[in-house]
Amino acid sequence: MDHPFWRGAFQLDSQKDLQTILATSIKEVWIDNAKGLDVSVEAGEPEAVTENAAAAEVEATLARADASVKVVERVNIAQEAARAVKICRQIQTGCHLDVS
Repeated sequence: MDHPFWRGAFQLDSQKDLQTILATSIKEVWIDNAKGLDVSVEAGEPEAVTENAAAAEVEATLARADASVKVVERVNIAQEAARAVKICRQIQTGCHLDVS
């Protein structure tokens, strides 16, 4: 990445450095809250999500998705053929299709 700083990671401790960042093509920065003071949250503003909280949320979402997956029962070829014959007969007679 092209930027005017001699290091890729550093503590931002001056307004001048912040202005330099804003004046460059830098599109994003990573802030390690464990290494410095975090921004205080104003009333009504959402709190920043930590990496652990984000990971926990992703895991919970994946668990819910896994729980909602319908398990399809495997059947042998004879059972599948019998089901296909039943569907074909329903189509030929104009009956309502029961594909269960």
